[in-house]
Amino acid sequence: MVIEQDKHYSKAVIEPMKYMCLSFTREEFMGFIKGNILKYSLRAPYKGQETEDRRKATWYSELLDTLEANPSKSLMECFKIFKRNNGLD
Repeated sequence: MVIEQDKHYSKAVIEPMKYMCLSFTREEFMGFIKGNILKYSLRAPYKGQETEDRRKATWYSELLDTLEANPSKSLMECFKIFKRNNGLD
């Protein structure tokens, strides 16, 4: 699944997801990812942008899959793999 990256995230000094990869433990980061999957999945039918929320839930699910498939790699390495696989680099 190719996902377009929102431009506002790349305007900061460091992309927020990269900062989280550097700052969070693996457990914290995976908890954040799981929370976002749940949030976007549950609110999708009610917020008026169901397609967009389902797209975001899928994005986070695929990132979680990448993390789980690469347990010996750092969070940053996993995020780079994920971005490369989704045409975001």
